[in-house]
Amino acid sequence: MEQRSREEYIRERAYQIWEKEGRPDGHHDRHWQQAAEEWSTAEAAYHQGGSASGDQGASNGADELAAKVRDLDNPAPANNAKQPEQEVDLPKMRKSA
Repeated sequence: MEQRSREEYIRERAYQIWEKEGRPDGHHDRHWQQAAEEWSTAEAAYHQGGSASGDQGASNGADELAAKVRDLDNPAPANNAKQPEQEVDLPKMRKSA
């Protein structure tokens, strides 16, 4: 399960990086590598019991990622209760004459 979640994170994060950079062509390998490095940094910090960021400033989301890694080790029990459906207001269509 952890391997799949790692790959899912990297895929989603690489996409976010790509979008943030204005969707440039030809940089997918760099985006994937950056996302993989973020995962590894956060995972190492989690296993060391410290912060994923080396400085006291912004963590670039590494602390949140470390929490995701921690959640992989301690998954929440599945909730089989059906969620109530939300009502959606749809515009009324007029019949054309």
